[in-house]
Amino acid sequence: MLNRRVSPRPPQLMPRQASGTIATVTLADGTKAFHLRFQAKGRRQREIVHERHQCPCGCGGDWTLPKARTELDNILARVTAGVWKPREAHPEVGAQDPTFHEYASEWVQRWKGGDFGDPPEPATVADYVDWRLAKHLLPYFAPQPLSRIDKRMCARFKADKVAERDELQNIIAAGATLNNRNGNPKRPLSNRSITMFIRLLGQILD
Repeated sequence: MLNRRVSPRPPQLMPRQASGTIATVTLADGTKAFHLRFQAKGRRQREIVHERHQCPCGCGGDWTLPKARTELDNILARVTAGVWKPREAHPEVGAQDPTFHEYASEWVQRWKGGDFGDPPEPATVADYVDWRLAKHLLPYFAPQPLSRIDKRMCARFKADKVAERDELQNIIAAGATLNNRNGNPKRPLSNRSITMFIRLLGQILD
């Protein structure tokens, strides 16, 4: 019987790990902007997040250098997984058309003051303002003029949240981890959570 030489199976190549850097820039108002630089889609990319509170650019504000590093790690994980997409640019807003951020801020003050019924409990304020509004609605809608927020944009927000949830589930299934600003692992949103965001958006716009 002839001995057959079996060629060794070539080792499987792991995806090349993406890398990036952060540049800290001090702005005219004394706050800092963190420029996240990395390679994606064959070219140099940059995303900017800001230290200023509730920044209307769409980044959400209240960023620190450690939080920016965590966000860069999350971006690089998406680049390596091949699912990174550039953040949508927000249009300039005219002075005569209030932004969602401006209107929502006024709505929150009236709501907390009891204009729409009994003043809310502190736990409800934390749920509405610190989670639903600050972490999900403002990063998406903050700079948008109210006149541009229609049913189509609201439907796109819901679709993006579902896609974000599905993407995170796929990344977790692949064995990777994305972390939030505090360094804790991100968890996929539930359908109930997404419905809660839509419900608050409707309350503010009603």
